[in-house]
Amino acid sequence: MSFPGKIREDADGNPVIDVAVRSHSFAAYINGQPEDWELGGQTVHLEVTHTGHTSGQVTLRMNMRPRLSELPNPAYQFKGTVEALVIADLV
Repeated sequence: MSFPGKIREDADGNPVIDVAVRSHSFAAYINGQPEDWELGGQTVHLEVTHTGHTSGQVTLRMNMRPRLSELPNPAYQFKGTVEALVIADLV
């Protein structure tokens, strides 16, 4: 991502930029068919890396744990979506 101006740095020289999850959802599938699953074991992790004076990179990691009975099933799949909000203090 890039910003229209330079990202301000704090007193220690760190960029003033952050990222937050605005919304997220998970869906589970077995053989392409939607599957009900119990809540638990889902995680969403976002990290922002400053890559220049006017740019950065957001890294997203999503995990979902299936039912124990489905762990060995190669047909088990999941899909996740995340809407992230990136906040930067520009000079």
